[in-house]
Amino acid sequence: MTSVSEVARNWSRASEKGKGIGLRAEVLDMLNAMGVGELIQAKAAEAERAQCAERIKSSTAGANIASPGTSVEMDLPEPRISRSSGTTKPQDVIAAARRAQRASNRRKPN
Repeated sequence: MTSVSEVARNWSRASEKGKGIGLRAEVLDMLNAMGVGELIQAKAAEAERAQCAERIKSSTAGANIASPGTSVEMDLPEPRISRSSGTTKPQDVIAAARRAQRASNRRKPN
């Protein structure tokens, strides 16, 4: 059985040399019993939260500014009222329907 002191020595030596270490099942069990696994998971969760916060910050930071290198703010569009907002205006639809009706009423030459 490997002692904590042996693991500590191997860990230090590998760290000094910039090398990796292999963990046997018994050493992994010992480290987990000491809470190392939980510490690793907590640090991983912390890193993921920081990464998400950075993504959110970078995706919203330039939301209403012009191209890179300028500091002129752009006007934001008016909020839409319904799903069809911003599509063809009713008077345009009516005019198009009237044109189509007139065209279909014309007699075709024989």
